[in-house]
Amino acid sequence: MAALARLRQRYPELTVLVDDLEPHEAMPALKSGQLDLAFAHEYNIQPPFADPGIERHDLLTEPMRLALAASHPRAGKPARLADFADEHWIVGREGTYCHDMVVRSCNACGFEARIEMQSNDFRVIAAAVVAGLGVALVPTIADLRGLEGLSLNEVVEPKLERRVFAAVRAGSAEAPGIRAMLGALGDDSKTRGTEG
Repeated sequence: MAALARLRQRYPELTVLVDDLEPHEAMPALKSGQLDLAFAHEYNIQPPFADPGIERHDLLTEPMRLALAASHPRAGKPARLADFADEHWIVGREGTYCHDMVVRSCNACGFEARIEMQSNDFRVIAAAVVAGLGVALVPTIADLRGLEGLSLNEVVEPKLERRVFAAVRAGSAEAPGIRAMLGALGDDSKTRGTEG
């Protein structure tokens, strides 16, 4: 959001319309011209996104964390997902990359996640973890400020990362509005201190 605020200050005449779509919805809309830019993500446990009609601009890579209630016996310790095979899991809505990432990660560790709650809001997911309803995987940059009783643990096996990128139609990155937006997103990823 900080990137959008800076963009509005620098280019007050530029209109930016924002819609919340899953990557599998946004990429066709981008290719058809309904969108000029898509802000998307993928996980290292999934096949990387590639399309010759779309140019990708990597912004940041961040580790995923295992969210546990602070009272959980394994809170504050490096986590191996295989050690959480008997837990209840809180995940993204079915059909989303977030849901798929948890399912693939757990399967890679030899078990099927017992999914008992789904939400596409990481704050809702984390609040459910604090309430003791299960465990979850959340990205490092998720805004979870003010949630007391939450432990975000390093995942050491398997290594899980989320890659965030901006996507534009091939050849369109130099259009003035798109160039301005890519510049603002690049500035934002640098201020977060992450690589991309």
